Amino acid sequence: MRNRYSLAFTDVDSDSILISPIVPFSYRELSDNILHVATKGEMLWDLAEKYYSKKGDSSLGLNDAWSYYDIIADFQPNPIADPTLSMIGGENIYLPSIQTIKMLIENENRRQDFVTY
Repeated sequence: MRNRYSLAFTDVDSDSILISPIVPFSYRELSDNILHVATKGEMLWDLAEKYYSKKGDSSLGLNDAWSYYDIIADFQPNPIADPTLSMIGGENIYLPSIQTIKMLIENENRRQDFVTY
């Protein structure tokens, strides 16, 4: 299963695990961004599942699509501090495209942006 620390550097010893901070992929205007107007009660993981899940045998979707909710939270012009809260409705929610996730956000080359110890 995907988690937001998959690209972080880790240092494991017998007593602890040290995980480097990650750099959120913040909002930027891209031609393939998706705009969604939230309805009352929607959750970010619902949007991630709706826009990123594999439909049938499609190779265009993402495995565990719901788990990309944190990317949506970070990608807002004003990042969402608590992505586990439901939306009140009427908010513009910007989603990066699947291509942006694959090519820019979860690209192994982004590791160089992370602070290491």
